[in-house]
Amino acid sequence: MADVEKNSKNTKNVNGGQDAQEKKANHHALVIIVAVALVICLCAGGWFMWNKQRFANAKAQCAETSDTLRVAMNEYNNLVNNDANDASDITADQVKDPKTVKALAKELEAQAPEYMACAAESMKEYNEVTDKLNDQISWYKSHTASLEKAVKAVEASRK
Repeated sequence: MADVEKNSKNTKNVNGGQDAQEKKANHHALVIIVAVALVICLCAGGWFMWNKQRFANAKAQCAETSDTLRVAMNEYNNLVNNDANDASDITADQVKDPKTVKALAKELEAQAPEYMACAAESMKEYNEVTDKLNDQISWYKSHTASLEKAVKAVEASRK
């Protein structure tokens, strides 16, 4: 019986040693899992903040481009409503070169693009709207220049 008790104590010591090793291994595994989860959360948070900043930048760029477009539109509309309007009252009989009057009339027939607002829900959409606004800015700048040239030609050709 003493041998059985002795074996039982040895088994408890061996099992107790195994339990301690298991607890230590479980503790290490838990620490690793928590560390990995923390790294994943930090990466996800960083990615989210980076994307949020990119979205804000795209929105701001769109608003800035929209303001630039409004300036170009105002310049074009002022030219159409003032100098071009006055020059369009000049007839072919009042100028040396009647082609200038026709060129001015053709310039005034140009249809301005429809204004687009910076209303989007994603960064991609903001970038697309910004690209379209840039195209409109180019249209307004080129047509302002060509209309200005046509107005000056009519005025220079006036008898």
